[in-house]
Amino acid sequence: MLKILRIPDRAALQKLIQDFDPQSATWVVSDLRSKFEIQQRLLDRDSGYLDTSVMRASDLWKTLLKRAAPAVKIISRDFAKSIVRHFLSAHKETLSLDGVSENFLLSLMDRFAGIIFHPNGPELIEEWFAQNEEAVTRWKSRYQVAGSALRYFASEEMITAKWVASTLQRIPEEQRTWDKPLIVDLGAELTSAEAMLFHGLSRVVDVTILEPSPVWRAKDEFLLRPYRDLEGFASEVKELAAADKSNGQRQVKRFSGQLAEVKEAVAQVRAWMEEGVPTDRIAVLAPEIEDYWPVLKPYLDEEGLPSDKAVSVKLNALPVVNRWLARLRPRRGELTPADLELAYYAFESSNPLRYEQFRSLFVNLYGEEDLHRHESVRQFFEKKMSGASGILPRDVFLEVASRYWENLDNTEAFLLIAREVLQNAHGGMELSLGDWIRYVEAIAASKEMTLSPASPGGLFIGNFLSAHAHPATHRIFLGLSEEGLRK
Repeated sequence: MLKILRIPDRAALQKLIQDFDPQSATWVVSDLRSKFEIQQRLLDRDSGYLDTSVMRASDLWKTLLKRAAPAVKIISRDFAKSIVRHFLSAHKETLSLDGVSENFLLSLMDRFAGIIFHPNGPELIEEWFAQNEEAVTRWKSRYQVAGSALRYFASEEMITAKWVASTLQRIPEEQRTWDKPLIVDLGAELTSAEAMLFHGLSRVVDVTILEPSPVWRAKDEFLLRPYRDLEGFASEVKELAAADKSNGQRQVKRFSGQLAEVKEAVAQVRAWMEEGVPTDRIAVLAPEIEDYWPVLKPYLDEEGLPSDKAVSVKLNALPVVNRWLARLRPRRGELTPADLELAYYAFESSNPLRYEQFRSLFVNLYGEEDLHRHESVRQFFEKKMSGASGILPRDVFLEVASRYWENLDNTEAFLLIAREVLQNAHGGMELSLGDWIRYVEAIAASKEMTLSPASPGGLFIGNFLSAHAHPATHRIFLGLSEEGLRK
């Protein structure tokens, strides 16, 4: 049975969370932070919960997919880009793909996955093209290219996390079932494909959809379109009463820039704490908190204010990773002065070339033949940079790449990258050396290493979308500008 509860504001949701029974139902959320918040509240109240008590929607779909189609592998976004790049190079002429980038094609695949993987999708879209001639010129060729790429991924039994819900549409309903009632709390993140999957699950278990119903919903109705599609199937549509906000106070302050915002936020947090407000009831929020965190963290430390956000760093910000990548990149035919400098001066030599002389000789490079300008640099490159080329299997690439890692006493970052490669690429996967190197570059640019852990019970520091389940009584919103809210 399908039921829809309209939520006028997030405060009205707190009673539902308090009454939630984790033993007999599953609460479905959109992001990891909201999942942790509800789990923590269950832990404080009941001293425990089941793995299936609170789940992200993506985890729910992955679980259903593993049960119904265990052979399908869910790969990371970065690895998908490498596969798309390989697909483009292999089919550039047959599919007329000149000028198409991997990012553009991947975005098309995201857009059309719900249609192409739907059992009736191709038939319906062909009918739509027949009825809308102006759309044929703009969209049909893009749809066909995206369809070819998606079918290539399907033939290799690989999909990204964004396509899981769309892929589940191809699986018969009797094979994608859940055994507990579902409470769906996805806000504006609910997609049309997910809406139809929840509708299918409602034939087996009770599904309660929590639909955002703010006072401004009529102005942005398109954000909530999937809920409109579900209302015709619901046995009950009910509006929750708004929470009492008579004791709340709201202040709006304008500042000249982000630094001024941060200073005021930290001063306000300190004032609230001196008034006796617990730190775990104070939240500092922004559309993208990472835009503020590098400045906000030092100010919090100076005031001695704990936060529940860990300090982490991108792997490509670590010198040992940068030097490793500088040694790998020339193997794909992209020799640059910066990479040569990083690689050459990271190597201990008994007769190092003076830096000033190195710069005068190698500030401009046009090819490997320019390395002959100095014998020691040429010998270094030929000795230290030699390796395999062409099309390589996964394990051969990892063995080759490991030769260039210089510090065997500090391999944590390399193991993180290697683990990511092993998790996404199966043993028989073959890519060009250049594609493998671009893939590890993307991993290093996106994956983080924790430098210091979060302080449990500290200030809540996060994005707007991650805070809707947090029971904060005092909130500070940063970045409420057109630029900050553009996304």
